[in-house]
Amino acid sequence: FWLKPVPVSLLEAPAMGGSGVRFSVVGLSGDATEVHVGEAATVSCIKAAIHGRDPTKATCWQRLLHGGRELCDEDCVESIAGGSPAPVTLTLVVVVDPSRLVLGSPEAVAEAAGALEAMGAGMDPHLSRLFADEAGEPLQAPAAEEVLDALGQRLGWASAHEGLRTALVPHAMGALASDEAACGRSGRLCRIFGWLGAAAAPHLVAWLGLLERPVPPRLARRVEQLGRFHASARVRLAAKRALRDGGGPSVARVEELAELRASLGRDLKAGCRGAAGLRKRSLEALRASACAALRELGERAGDARVRYAASRALRRQGGEE
Repeated sequence: FWLKPVPVSLLEAPAMGGSGVRFSVVGLSGDATEVHVGEAATVSCIKAAIHGRDPTKATCWQRLLHGGRELCDEDCVESIAGGSPAPVTLTLVVVVDPSRLVLGSPEAVAEAAGALEAMGAGMDPHLSRLFADEAGEPLQAPAAEEVLDALGQRLGWASAHEGLRTALVPHAMGALASDEAACGRSGRLCRIFGWLGAAAAPHLVAWLGLLERPVPPRLARRVEQLGRFHASARVRLAAKRALRDGGGPSVARVEELAELRASLGRDLKAGCRGAAGLRKRSLEALRASACAALRELGERAGDARVRYAASRALRRQGGEE
């Protein structure tokens, strides 16, 4: 269920001369917050006030205890205080439940997404639970796709929650590269990456650029879909280049890998909001993979032109770094 919006007048009692009830809310780590609400307020008002002060504590994740009993959201604060003028001590337990993103009401989804977004990189272990089964094992690719698709439908296509989308990119990339995602789900994957938007574009470009040539038949449909329908021109171009490549060392392949390395370098310099540290490490690893692929291509090429092009690209790389 979801709490109805709490009237602002109930959240905080008047600062001067007004009646109200004071609560000292103590977390499990010992941190304490004082909340002052009106006498007509309910426990849901206390939770809303806590969430207002700390956006990472969504009201749907809060459990308030008094005298060893969990309080109901509808409980009146006046009955809890019993007329005592001294602050009433409550124990706060926050149980982060990422499943609210896919199972909660629209309001609960929005609040849980905002709370996770406010955590920054701290959201990652919580989001990972959405992609694990009851035994803690990673979900198979089709099941992971279903979770990602549900998140896109619940959170919508608004520009908010950029950090949340960035944190979901590794899970989407895992589904994209999996053999289990091959049977008839290319359209769903394209929809997922369309929702993830710009956060996923550098990762898609890198995946396409580093893909085996010629493109394996099991992945061809997905690459075709990205080349036709993805919103990013970079992704569409990378997909089309991958499909045109018949395999084997070539000057064109050297140029593609060199351009990939350069574009990932620009992405790193541009930086990003949200889970910036996580994304930076991921892009650095992809850029290193592009450099390694370029070096390996030059070493195995029999054509002197290809070896020269690869050597020149690597020297240029060293000069830029």
